[in-house]
Amino acid sequence: MNYTPGRQSRFVNSDQLSQIAVFAVSAFPLGRQQLSLTQLSDAINHRGREAVFASCITQPDGSPAAAAIAIRFADDAAMLLGLHAIDLGLLQGVATALHQQLRAAGVGFVQAAWDTGGTAPPFAAAGYEQIATLQYLSLKIEQADSWARELPTGFAWEIFNVHDPSQCERMQAVVQSSFEATLDCPQLSGFRSPRQIFSGYQSAPGFDPSAWLILTHLSKDIGCLLTTRHQDAGVLELTYMGLIPQHRGKGVGALLVRQAIQLAMQWQCQQLILAVDRENSPANRAYRDVGMQRVADETVWGRSTATLAKATGLPATAADHEESEDPR
Repeated sequence: MNYTPGRQSRFVNSDQLSQIAVFAVSAFPLGRQQLSLTQLSDAINHRGREAVFASCITQPDGSPAAAAIAIRFADDAAMLLGLHAIDLGLLQGVATALHQQLRAAGVGFVQAAWDTGGTAPPFAAAGYEQIATLQYLSLKIEQADSWARELPTGFAWEIFNVHDPSQCERMQAVVQSSFEATLDCPQLSGFRSPRQIFSGYQSAPGFDPSAWLILTHLSKDIGCLLTTRHQDAGVLELTYMGLIPQHRGKGVGALLVRQAIQLAMQWQCQQLILAVDRENSPANRAYRDVGMQRVADETVWGRSTATLAKATGLPATAADHEESEDPR
């Protein structure tokens, strides 16, 4: 049977993109199908069609035989939303075509997610490896002053000023230091540097510097708290919190969590949410101590496009130069 390769989604109309997307997610569990299609819609609304990449191999009647679709969420990174084919050879072919598109656009890392337990995800056959198992936690915010505590002597918060170059350097430095010997998705460091992850946080549609804080002790930067407001949903997301190694294991992490709760109260959010590596025991304890409850689990997978470049002769991306500067 003859098959015809498709092209990037930016060169197809909305009906074709919809058909490709529905087919690409059809092997996923139902709840994840709905999530992937919602993420696709959000990406188009917030980042435009240029953030969407798709590859499709069609049958003679024009229906898909294989399809893959991804969205860019940072300059160097993308999220695989769906991958499906009627046989393994076509699956690997359509995945390679998608990865080549991403590679050519400067994307060096592709991430994917899957439900815990059950069958292996289809993208495991396309070179993806499991990075971590995440737990999603939630806390209902009570409008009370039980979390309004004074910081211990010597500690202080500074709101991140994105227009101040020196503060940008400070925030980037403390984020990078907090990744040293991290227990939160440590395998991710093999794919993206702390600098790339930090840039990804800044390029997110919901980025608000007033929701980013630096924690100091005796005027030295020791930690950071990065949150994202989802105002329409009344939710505050704790995107990232971290401490430099010298201040771990001393109860300082509790200050970061309590400050996130205070921000949620200040902004009249009804819920605080976050994702944490299941194996990160210290962070899990800090979250459970304030009453956060587990609401869902998922496994996170990823692959680099660097090996693809070596095989195809594609040019190096900015991500490759970043990796050579900061090998992790």
